Amino acid sequence: MAIYAVNINERTNAGKSLLGYLQSLGVIEGKVKKTADGYEKTLQAVKKVEEGELIHYDSFNDFKARMYEL
Repeated sequence: MAIYAVNINERTNAGKSLLGYLQSLGVIEGKVKKTADGYEKTLQAVKKVEEGELIHYDSFNDFKARMYEL
């Protein structure tokens, strides 16, 4: 069994038809995801920046060293 991620533009007639067809076949289970994971993570990152939750590093080597500590 394989899982595929497919972006369907619901604003077009072809996209609406394809989505309806896949739902009628039972291929799509549950709610259709409206936003990509990357979009949500970007919004979270922007919120952290606005709240001042930033980490500053002196150099790239310092960054790498701290990444290995996590």
